[in-house]
Amino acid sequence: LMTPQTSKTRKFKREHWTTTTVIPAGSVMVRWWDNAATKGGTGAYTAGVLIAYPPDGRPIVCDVVRQRLSSSERIAVQREVGLEDQYKWGRFAVNGRVTQGAEQEPGSGGKDQAEIFTTEVMAGIPAVTETTGGQSKEVRADTWAAQQGSGRCRILYDTDPGTGEAIAPEWERCDGGPGAYIGEHYDFPRGGTKDMVDASAHAYNWAVLRAPKGTTASGLGKVRRKLGNPNV
Repeated sequence: LMTPQTSKTRKFKREHWTTTTVIPAGSVMVRWWDNAATKGGTGAYTAGVLIAYPPDGRPIVCDVVRQRLSSSERIAVQREVGLEDQYKWGRFAVNGRVTQGAEQEPGSGGKDQAEIFTTEVMAGIPAVTETTGGQSKEVRADTWAAQQGSGRCRILYDTDPGTGEAIAPEWERCDGGPGAYIGEHYDFPRGGTKDMVDASAHAYNWAVLRAPKGTTASGLGKVRRKLGNPNV
């Protein structure tokens, strides 16, 4: 039998999330896609998580797309979101670039799909793919979990136009309480889905390696060394 998770063993704790209503200019911005090809039912989701890594080194979860889509539907959604990201979020990003990223699966088939993603699906949009080096989703999430555990990870809240109060974004709102995004992190790695956690971890790991000079993040060098690329 699987040992139940406890408050001490959970990688992500609800109380460690913080919020903000502001994205600092000069942020490294990337939306990472965890791809699936499941339309309806109870299968895996396609998830695209947009992370801003600002000069203060405290990552911000800006937006999440999460749907069960067929392959053709996924391509159409990713293209539309990629274009919208440039228009909506580019003013906050370094050089106005909001990068779209996706995992490159092993083998020649994975290489072909990666090329299609960068040159066709995201034609004219900054896009990258990366292999995982055989790491599990749990291992890939370690650096993201460490940031969240230190209270550094923030969720971008909306501002109520009537009251001026900060309110949870639509993608995270759920009966006035934590929704699917925080819930999936809380249940990770034993929950039924891991797509948003994996996309978040990928996005953070990619962005932290490309933080511009002058970034004041505490422990930035340590994180880069753990990711195996201290000199980027």
